[in-house]
Amino acid sequence: MKKVILYGFLMALGFIACEPRVDMDMSQWGDTAYIDDVLPFVLEEDEHTLAEWYVDSTTTTTGIRRVWITHEITIDSLAAEATISLAGDIDLTKVGIAFKHQCQTVAPMGNSPKAGYINDFSNGPFKYQLRSADGTVRDWTVIFDPEN
Repeated sequence: MKKVILYGFLMALGFIACEPRVDMDMSQWGDTAYIDDVLPFVLEEDEHTLAEWYVDSTTTTTGIRRVWITHEITIDSLAAEATISLAGDIDLTKVGIAFKHQCQTVAPMGNSPKAGYINDFSNGPFKYQLRSADGTVRDWTVIFDPEN
């Protein structure tokens, strides 16, 4: 019985003395506050026929899907600037963007639209703040250049 109490006491002491590690050493990842690509997209309505396992497989439903826009991008890492060239017939008032990056966060600055949502990108340039896991912060400028 004494051994059981002793082992219980030692286990409790071990739990108190050894706190679990909850924080990662983020500095090991280095400076990753860079944009690799900016992916513009639009939303389109799309019709689908219900699959065969539904009772009525002839019914069509409508939904929204994201369509990536063909683009060319010029990235200047030293100036922290990304210029997106699009075809002239793209309506920049109904475009969304997604970032391809390796940083920890991408946050819009000022009146810049949030990524992932349809917004008005016709009155740029737009500023985004990228933060690395090691704490490096870099302000990027995103410019849309519609070709005519």
